[in-house]
Amino acid sequence: MSAGGISADAHVAVRLSGVEKRFGHITALDHFDLELPSGSMLALLGPSGCGKTTALRLIAGFERPDAGTVEVGGRRVASPGASVPPERRRVGVVFQDFALFPHLSVRQNVAYGIRRDPDRDVRVDELLELVGLRGDERRMPHELSGGMQQRVAIARALAPRPDVILLDEPFSNLDQALRTQLRAELRQILRDAHQSAIFVTHDQGEALTIADRVAVMARGRIEQVAAPEVIYAEPRTPFVATFVGVANLLPAECRGGIAQTRLGPVTLIGAPDRRPEGRALSLLRPEHFLVREAPDGPVSAQAWQVIARQFSGSEILLEVRAPDGQRVWVEAGGQVRRLAIGDRVELRLRDVETVAFAPSLGIAAPTGSGHREGALAGRAKPPDDQREQPPPGGPLRSAPEDHHAPPANETLETVEPPVH
Repeated sequence: MSAGGISADAHVAVRLSGVEKRFGHITALDHFDLELPSGSMLALLGPSGCGKTTALRLIAGFERPDAGTVEVGGRRVASPGASVPPERRRVGVVFQDFALFPHLSVRQNVAYGIRRDPDRDVRVDELLELVGLRGDERRMPHELSGGMQQRVAIARALAPRPDVILLDEPFSNLDQALRTQLRAELRQILRDAHQSAIFVTHDQGEALTIADRVAVMARGRIEQVAAPEVIYAEPRTPFVATFVGVANLLPAECRGGIAQTRLGPVTLIGAPDRRPEGRALSLLRPEHFLVREAPDGPVSAQAWQVIARQFSGSEILLEVRAPDGQRVWVEAGGQVRRLAIGDRVELRLRDVETVAFAPSLGIAAPTGSGHREGALAGRAKPPDDQREQPPPGGPLRSAPEDHHAPPANETLETVEPPVH
């Protein structure tokens, strides 16, 4: 950091270093470190209460850190002893409810943050073209659909050419069909604008679809930051494995990069120092299994019973239980799509490359669960920061879940409309 608080690294749009934030006895962020490369999109993904919105508020300037520093565009904007006001940080914010000024037209809303810019009209025209609202500039917010209102909010945030745009649960107020459409639109708009962006979400589908990198958070800390495909295929912790996607953690014996499970061997990937030796839990996703209907006749000791079924249109997931009580989620193939609860199937593994977790990561089955280690029932739902925290790792098996329900009480502050 040079004199005047200017960083020598111009390729980082946002950097948080050693940030801590407490609200009374609650620690919202704990030794929090994050970097956003310029021109990229980062998703902060995690359960309600994990601290992701607090991180956004610190970057925007709505909160001050108790420790650590915040940099935006290579300039230090916050530390425990000093803070640059939000309006001077070159940060754009898109709120959950879009916060459009109801008495201003589309054009006036977009122009609001650049009223003194001599090239205002040219800039507004560019942005209306970018977000596909060139013919709607005279319309009022109440005349627009939810998707159109979101595009106005994005254009308004882009107008001052900020170093970073922050989006807080940008799709939470939209129906599912519109969410799917706008994910692609948002990504393309930000790409075309060469805009750095951070968005907060509890929805893994949004994070994996839109972001260049995903930062998975739990208990005020980042568990892992990586490309979406790495987060899914090579999670670093049991929490990441169970929070992102449907996960089965099966007991395994690991030797030389091979994990031997009850269903056969799997190849371990990732850095050599992250491949455990000895007893561990291997990650198996539903698509790692081959499923076939068990033959008629006496029940085989290798047969699993279907105990739950989830249909989502493009896929069917089955929860199956072994005779000894172990349960896993598997993806039903075309030959077994009509299986019903109570039917029996046989399982085997495809050629699988995956990761495994050593016991040192705090993986343990709750006493009295009635299931073997790595086969616990229930969903991966880490508690909020305000609640007593369980040991690291959380539940060992995550079931399919609706990740579209909005989180409780997580929102950035609203904007008061200008008074004329």
